[in-house]
Amino acid sequence: MTKNIKKFEPKFKSIFDVEMALKDKEIDLKKTIEKILSKDIGINHGTIVEVEDYGWEFEELNVELFSDEFYDKLEEFKNEGKMIYIHTVYATEEIEGKSDNVYGYELSDDFNEEDYTTVGVDSCVRDCDLIINQEYYSGDMIGDYGIMVEDGKISFRNYIGGMHSSIDPITDLSEPLNALAVEILLDIIEFKD
Repeated sequence: MTKNIKKFEPKFKSIFDVEMALKDKEIDLKKTIEKILSKDIGINHGTIVEVEDYGWEFEELNVELFSDEFYDKLEEFKNEGKMIYIHTVYATEEIEGKSDNVYGYELSDDFNEEDYTTVGVDSCVRDCDLIINQEYYSGDMIGDYGIMVEDGKISFRNYIGGMHSSIDPITDLSEPLNALAVEILLDIIEFKD
């Protein structure tokens, strides 16, 4: 394990603070998605955007993925109030140890790696490892974090894949992985002027 572990201190204490930071802001879908696509983080580019009623299947729209027409169609969906989810930050134990950027959350003075879990976090703006006490970590948290746009409102969600996949709202920032993901999501999202 690296010797240069930085202390992770969340910028936001509650989801209400995050909601206030997003209040009255409108996402620029094209700029945000292009930013996300600028770095390969292990999420298939063809499945980075999900839209209500379509999922990842955009063939019937007869538009090329990530073309100007595609972004125009996303704007139409947004204006119709459809749910749009953008997979943005990848977090899993599978990619831990691949970053020189390591953060620890509430590590004890007699830190013993065996008592902690390390989660790798990757995005277009930052990659890092987060070392957290196992009491803060649930294997269900791994997957990806993303941006949800629904009825014109922006929120941040956690996508859990598998047989019973779900896209759940991030509500608890006392979980350090959630807090870190929200900070990264705020660094990624681009807003309209």
